[in-house]
Amino acid sequence: MVIKIKKLYREIGYVEVGSIADFYKKGIKEYLMVKDVTSITDIAQDKDIYLEEIHSVASQNK
Repeated sequence: MVIKIKKLYREIGYVEVGSIADFYKKGIKEYLMVKDVTSITDIAQDKDIYLEEIHSVASQNK
């Protein structure tokens, strides 16, 4: 079950950054997953306002 869930999260842009054993319950491992920063661009393509903000910030950082 865990493998299927982790695979699903990877498919939607999450990456595993760590794990915590026995955090909530002894014998259960919690996985820490975060959204990959490159996935923000994919989301922004659907939202013009966010896309404009990302381009603005990127231009300022050059």
